[in-house]
Amino acid sequence: MWGSTSLLFIIYTNDLPGSIRSSKTVSFADDTTLHASSSQSSTHLSNIINEDLKLLDQWFCANTLSLNISKTKYVVFGNRPVPENIRIDGTPIEQETSTTFLRVIIDQKLTWKEHVLWCKNRISSSFYALNSVKNILPRTCLLHLYYAIIHPFINYGLFCEDLPVSLTLNL
Repeated sequence: MWGSTSLLFIIYTNDLPGSIRSSKTVSFADDTTLHASSSQSSTHLSNIINEDLKLLDQWFCANTLSLNISKTKYVVFGNRPVPENIRIDGTPIEQETSTTFLRVIIDQKLTWKEHVLWCKNRISSSFYALNSVKNILPRTCLLHLYYAIIHPFINYGLFCEDLPVSLTLNL
């Protein structure tokens, strides 16, 4: 049932990207991310973002959906001055130093440190669980468990293949 509900939501929100003027949208399930950039001033970028957020809010109202402003955040990538006064319907939007996008943690300096640390912690706890049952389960079951609970953290997000050498996982 969940699959058909997701498909209906995707169909229902299919015209959302067309309601935004300058930003790019990426949607996954019920999460939508806006990407905006400007080679001009941070004030210009703020104006672009605020205009698109206003259009997004209007789209939500027109489609009888609600935007959870308390969960709406923004991250500025790079070393440029930070856009100010990012708002939706007069409510300021909180700036964060990192965001999680499709389970990959991306920080504002694109160092990947947070994501690597998160993966390291998850892998370590998974190894502990695997080690707890190594004398109980046959080797084939242990391999299945490895590929189910550890390997995805190593394999997922390989698009970040240019991680600095200093960020290797030391388990």
